[in-house]
Amino acid sequence: MHQYATTERPFPTLTTHVRPDRERVVVALRGELDLANVGDVEQEVQALYGRDFPTVVLDLRGLSFIDSTGLRLLLRLEALASGERRSFSIADGNGPARRLLELTGLGNHFETTRV
Repeated sequence: MHQYATTERPFPTLTTHVRPDRERVVVALRGELDLANVGDVEQEVQALYGRDFPTVVLDLRGLSFIDSTGLRLLLRLEALASGERRSFSIADGNGPARRLLELTGLGNHFETTRV
C-alpha cells in the first residue's frame, strides 16, 4: 500500500490535485497549462516517478487552455516515464487538450485511461 496523501497545489493559473489510486497516481490539472507553470507540473510529476507508483496519469480534463509548451511537457513526461521504466498516460476528455492533440496529429499518440 502506498503512503501518499492527496495534495492540492495552486500555481498562478493552474491547480494540481494529486491523488493515489491503487497502483497509480492521478495528477488532475485545472485551469491553464502554459509557459508560466509547465516547469512546476514537470517537477511535481518527476517527484512522483521517484515514488513507488508504476503509473502516473495526467488528467487533462479540467484544463481550460493548453499551448505548445503543455504539449512539449506531455512528450517529456512520457519520455521520462520510459526512462524510469514507469507508465505514463493521460485522461483528456473532449476539451482543449483533445483539440490540441488532434490538431497536431498526436490524437492517438499517448496512452489514454479513464479516471
